[in-house]
Amino acid sequence: MIMTFLYSFCDGFITTLISLLYRLIKIFDIKKKINSDHVIKLNNQQIYIANNVPNGNIKNKVVIYISGGFYHATSYNLTSQISEIFNNNNIIFVGLKYSINPLKINFEKLCHNIDKLVYWVYENIENYGGDKNQINFAGESSGAHICGYLIFADIIKQNFLFKYSRVKTLILFAPPVNLDNTKTVCFPWIPDKLYNHFFENDIRKYSLKKLLKDNFDTVSNNCKTNIVLIQGDRDFVVLRSDAEKYYKYLTKMNIKSTYIEIKGSHCALITSKFEKQLYKKMIEYL
Repeated sequence: MIMTFLYSFCDGFITTLISLLYRLIKIFDIKKKINSDHVIKLNNQQIYIANNVPNGNIKNKVVIYISGGFYHATSYNLTSQISEIFNNNNIIFVGLKYSINPLKINFEKLCHNIDKLVYWVYENIENYGGDKNQINFAGESSGAHICGYLIFADIIKQNFLFKYSRVKTLILFAPPVNLDNTKTVCFPWIPDKLYNHFFENDIRKYSLKKLLKDNFDTVSNNCKTNIVLIQGDRDFVVLRSDAEKYYKYLTKMNIKSTYIEIKGSHCALITSKFEKQLYKKMIEYL
């Protein structure tokens, strides 16, 4: 028990630190990468579209990708490599750079910010070779939480601009489902006061577990999106994403879903080899 905790603490801290440093490098390097692609600016937010597909002018599938990073994903998160893998398989890649307060997260405002970007993509993607009737979502870590929340909350509240029932396939890699123990498991080294300072409103209110449990019948009767859950085998120790539990719960709700386990942890997204393995696996289900 003690050894498991020490492993989780040390490995989680080191890999998270390296991952954050790597993301910072990517943020500063992003301008060099997007000169030949399309960048659409909406207020303080941006939409990055990569449509260098072999099919040319034929309407292609679209994947909207929301990256992770503890709800602070202000870069496109390694889009140069991601977009190339998707484009080579005739899939238009869309990355979202959403604007949030880096010190205070208001999850509801964050989702509405992203919704505005998604709606713009839906209205305009056919100008970039995409098919507005073949929109898919993919998310990693906190980005997976956001994707899942948008899909399910739209069924319940219907207060978004984009109708998320149009999403064909939702791919979630290492999604945090139960946020009750996020502080204890993921960030044991951060003082409680500092951790709580990250959130304007209680993030636990927006956990996927709570959302599905409180609206079991509504979601199970109305969710038509195909959901694919991907789990890194090391994520059972590091950061403890809940993909397998999520899959079992969706199965109980009779929602079409698939569970896949791959070797590695989502902190391993800093490595090129793991990235390729993950994104190729995602493409198999689009």
